[in-house]
Amino acid sequence: MKKTILIAILSCISHAIISQIAPQPEPQPIYYNTFYGYRAFYSNTTGNHNAAFGAYALYKNTTTHYNTAVGAMALYNATATGNVAVRRRALYSTTTGGSNVAVGMNALVNNVNGLANVAIGPDETEVRMDLPETTKRANVIVYNHEGKELKTIPVNARGTTAMKIARNDLSDGMYLYALIVDGKVIDTKRLVLTR
Repeated sequence: MKKTILIAILSCISHAIISQIAPQPEPQPIYYNTFYGYRAFYSNTTGNHNAAFGAYALYKNTTTHYNTAVGAMALYNATATGNVAVRRRALYSTTTGGSNVAVGMNALVNNVNGLANVAIGPDETEVRMDLPETTKRANVIVYNHEGKELKTIPVNARGTTAMKIARNDLSDGMYLYALIVDGKVIDTKRLVLTR
């Protein structure tokens, strides 16, 4: 009995000495993540402020932050920050592109590295902008993938505003839209429409 106690004490002392000589690395904190679904958020190591709901949602995310994936395989390959994907395979291929919003099955499914793209359901897409109060004339012009102008939409509001692009005459596909302020192109972005 004394021999067993002595061995146990020596074992504890040797473990304490070894842990002092070769301390283990501190675990990295993982804060504010919420996930539910088969292998949702499966590969995460240090990413935080993420939400994944659905089988394989945010599956490959390891270290990025502020992503939201709702739906099976939404943001599956995501290794970028600040994306929102809602429905099956939305933003599936995104790896380095951030600040994208995709709502709808397969919305922006092939977007790999695009920034600040928007693809929203069947009826309309919202475009946000910040126009100076001194703006005299502003338009959003929608082009097809060949660069042909399809529609011009006047923007009458000023300041931080949003307008909607109705898709009643646009079929599924990729488009470009440009914000033109007082005759100058301020910004151009991609718009992918899926039903």
